[in-house]
Amino acid sequence: MEGQMTKNGRRVISVGANGAGGEIGGLLGRVFGCNKKIFPHLVLTAFNAPGRDRDQLLSWFRDFDGTLQSASVPEEWAFALHDSRSPVEIGWDNRTGLVLDATGVFKTRKDLEGHGKPVMLCCPPADPSDCDAMVVYGVNHYSLTGHETFFSAASCTTNAAALVLHALLKIGMQIRFVDLLTVHAVTPGQLRKSATAAKEAMENIIPANTGAAKALSKVLPALAGLLNVECQRVPARTASSLRFVIDFDYAVTAGEINRVFADFAQHNPDLMHFEPIPDDPQDKSLWRHSGHCVDQRFCVYVDGRLTQVIRQGKSVVVTAFYDNRVGYTWQALRVADFWAGKRLELEGRGLALEEVGQTYPSARSQQRE
Repeated sequence: MEGQMTKNGRRVISVGANGAGGEIGGLLGRVFGCNKKIFPHLVLTAFNAPGRDRDQLLSWFRDFDGTLQSASVPEEWAFALHDSRSPVEIGWDNRTGLVLDATGVFKTRKDLEGHGKPVMLCCPPADPSDCDAMVVYGVNHYSLTGHETFFSAASCTTNAAALVLHALLKIGMQIRFVDLLTVHAVTPGQLRKSATAAKEAMENIIPANTGAAKALSKVLPALAGLLNVECQRVPARTASSLRFVIDFDYAVTAGEINRVFADFAQHNPDLMHFEPIPDDPQDKSLWRHSGHCVDQRFCVYVDGRLTQVIRQGKSVVVTAFYDNRVGYTWQALRVADFWAGKRLELEGRGLALEEVGQTYPSARSQQRE
């Protein structure tokens, strides 16, 4: 079928990545290239990276940010390379069954529907209601059916925060309200605005707008209307933090809360890491994140040493850290792989692509004039 290939004798969905010359796009290539066997339902076969040739792109994947000296992205990796600044003009061929848009620029269905391929945004959509689904792997990715043609893997902040809150909701804890402060590393978008904005970004703590409350409400409907989220941008290269103040109707202890996170992390090591209170009370060292370690697969790190209860035990302060680049890239690829598996199930039952909501144009119609 169109959009499919075989990998080790199994049917897979062929995937194209737009924005491969950027940070998340580069890491999609990096993480997938080094860990192909982990994603059994998909294979990256095409990239759109304006201004880069194949050797430059492989170098970008292999030595991302100059910090990954032991890369194992294979030299013989075969992929198509496109050079288009308009997503609808990219000549994705009939093999491409899903497009990952990692540009962070095109955020609406109208922006991306012209090429006739299903699209997964590696960022939040401009309007959540425009998406067939907004999902966080490990929280609500099970809602994907394979019918979706425009969906989102949300943001790095939403992924990390949703997992922390989901761990509490999963065991039936009744959350009354959540105040969340996210302290986020400076973003490329800040640095590109102007020389003055870039200088300010690297020298100041800057309050910023965030759509995390709206996105979290979409991912965790039980918390709709119960969230207040504020954001600050700080001059750090990578790694960001979350500080939750979570209100309950009943008293809790720090030990109870930490046990919830410890159990969740034990059963979901690829999603969460939990740092317990050390045996040595004098050990006050905090986590130092190696921001570009591709093998750092977990999405969020909860530091139990910083958990505390306030307001007579009816509120708890939880502190977590997350990698807004590598950790998020792992999450995005997990979502894409899950969707691809569902898509293959639909097609395996004999449903035509048109019946599951997607019509592919012919290869000839996709060629640029």
